[in-house]
Amino acid sequence: MDREQQLCGGAVLRQARPGDEAQIVACIRALAEYEKEPDAVQMTAGDLRQALFASSPSVFAHVIEKEQRIVTSSTSPPAPPGTAAATSPRTCPQAGTTRPNG
Repeated sequence: MDREQQLCGGAVLRQARPGDEAQIVACIRALAEYEKEPDAVQMTAGDLRQALFASSPSVFAHVIEKEQRIVTSSTSPPAPPGTAAATSPRTCPQAGTTRPNG
């Protein structure tokens, strides 16, 4: 998906872009805390920036943004040509949701 998609309630679904890394990592950390594994996340915003925006990305991400805050993210590895990659959604409890997706 290369364009933004308007969702209900003023939310927008879009590809992650530079500058989103810290909020995406916050979503991932919130999910780890919810799952009682707060030490499982070793990734930094810099690590994610490199993975997402290097010349050969090792992961892709989409986010749902509302009122200029990322409220959920979904990451997936690059898919082999002609196939679809499974996504791993991350919901940010601090953004007002009560449970992570997935």
